[in-house]
This record gives sequence, C-alpha cells and structure tokens, in this order.
Amino acid sequence: MRARSIFGGFVSSLWLALATLVVGAVSSDAAAQSDRYVIAMVPKSGSNPVFIAARSGAEAAARELGAKNGVSIELLWWAPARDDAARQIEIVRSLAAAGVDGIAISCSDPDTLTPEINRAATAGATVVTFDADAPNSARIAYVGIDDRAAGRLVIDELSKHFGENDREGPSTVAILTGTRTAANMVDRVRGVVDGISTMDNVSLVGAFSHDETPEGAAEALAAAEANYGPIDAWAFVGGWPMYTEGGLDAVPSQTPIVSIDLLPQTLDHLESGRVKALVGQPYFDWGYESVRMVFDRVHGNQAPISKTVMAPLEVVGPERAAEYRERWRDWMETGVSPTATAAPSASGDGG
Repeated sequence: MRARSIFGGFVSSLWLALATLVVGAVSSDAAAQSDRYVIAMVPKSGSNPVFIAARSGAEAAARELGAKNGVSIELLWWAPARDDAARQIEIVRSLAAAGVDGIAISCSDPDTLTPEINRAATAGATVVTFDADAPNSARIAYVGIDDRAAGRLVIDELSKHFGENDREGPSTVAILTGTRTAANMVDRVRGVVDGISTMDNVSLVGAFSHDETPEGAAEALAAAEANYGPIDAWAFVGGWPMYTEGGLDAVPSQTPIVSIDLLPQTLDHLESGRVKALVGQPYFDWGYESVRMVFDRVHGNQAPISKTVMAPLEVVGPERAAEYRERWRDWMETGVSPTATAAPSASGDGG
C-alpha cells in the first residue's frame, strides 16, 4: 500500500482526520510495502439498503483476492448518513490525503464530484465508480447497469396494468425518482419518459424527487397524490418508500406500481400484490467488481478491457420472489453471487 491505514469499518470524522495527520509521519519503508492494500467504498448513503449487498460483495472480493495473491486487502466503508454530494467530496478528499490505494464511489452528483475524483487520481488513488457514474472523471471504470434501459423496462411492465383501476380517460403516470443530479436517476427517468412517448392515451404527471431516504420518498408520494391525484399508475426508479413501514400508504391500494430494486423489503410488497413487478440487478457485484478492478490495477497494473461493466437486468414477478430471497441469503450469508462473472482485464493504461 502507499500508506499505512489506521482506520477500518465505519470510520468517524475524528479518526479520518487523525489518519490524515498520521499518514505524513509514516516511514518510507512502510510506504514502500506492496503486500497490503487499502480500498475504500463510498456509497451514496448509509440509509439505502441496496448498498448492503454491495458491501458484502466488496468484502468477499477483498477476502478472495487477498488469499489468492498472498496479500492483505483492508476494506473501508464510509457512507454519508444520507445522499449528500458535499459530504462525498469531503470523504474522497480525506481518503486521498490518507493515502488509500483505491476508491469505489457511487456519485450523488457527477459534476460536483468529478474535480475531486480527478484530484484523488492525481494523488495516486485508483478510482472506480459504481451504481451512479461520473463519466467525465479520471475513474478507470464504471460498474452498473444501462439505467435508461431499466427505466424503459419499468414503464413497459407498468403498461400491462393500465386500466386496472377502472378510471375512464387517458392513463396518468407519475415517476418517483431520487436525487435529481445523480446520473443513474436522470437516465432511469429518461427511460420511463421514452416509453411513455410511444404510448397512446398515456400522460406523464411528473417526476417527483427526494433525498433517497425512505421517509423522503414517502413524503414525495404523499405530496404528489395530494396535489395531482388521483394518479393512475406509479413508476418507481428506486424502491425507497418500501424500506419503511407505511411508505406506500399515500398511494391507493388499487393503483399499480412497478419499481426498480429487488430487496427483501420490496419482495414483501411483490408477494402481497401491492407491487406488480420489480426490475433488479446484481447489487453484490457492484462491490465485488469494483474491488476486483481496483486491485487488478494497483497490484498487477492491469486495466479493465472496458471502462463500463454493465450488469444484466431482470424483471421479476411474484412467482419468482422466493428465488430472489434465496439470492439475497447467498449474498449476505455466504458472500457468494450466483450471477458473478468476473470481467477480464488486460495490461496497459486504462485511466
């Protein structure tokens, strides 16, 4: 590693500040070590459970790659309490100053974070983005999905249920989105709008954003229904309101909902019939592939063949809910992804 780390797991601001100060006093012998690496994961927020599986994947990759290569990989996990680009900037800046070898980040605002990612890369950190990209930054790769295609899948699936509430006239559709500036949210909304534009007798009420917390999502739903209801159907580009009890209470029970995100909480709503279908992705692989690509670069000087690693999308109905519960158990209990297929790497400069 480039510098000795003195912090791990969930780190406090105090510990990180101390680490930043202490790193400058690390001996040149320690700084020259190549049998120990420090990689930090920075999700958008600690309140979104999709990142739990990503952390499990990152931990699994650190264990497996460390054992295979006879090195120690220390994984740091530092999540802002809620979606906050300014806080992510502080985190990336401090991690770079502390001398971590790699950073994997889900970007709340690509424009805001790009300069900080570039500074971290200049300082020597290998940066990968996952879930939400900063495509114009110095990151070496992005691990995620085709978000626009995911949004299109949501509206295509939702259209199968138009008319179920027996209202007359054109169907009205509302979109629940997260942070307006996040690249993945922007593209998912675009995908939904793309689909609506091809449909007759369907109109868009609007896209309603929030801070990507369960409570914020529930409030956004309530405000939309109060101001624009009755709304005929909801397209969720994230499952946030389903992560808290009563999060869907503002939406009439007969209103069809299709959502991105396959988690235990959303599967409950799928099995009950409250949600018609879910669009999912292998969240575990966000973490696994991010750590693998950082390690390949810092340990073997290997760059990803592709700067974008797109995971497959799946549309899941109630009949497959049990299958996905088992998948989550694999991710969380055994640290194994049933979908993981490591992307090949090649020598050379991919940055």
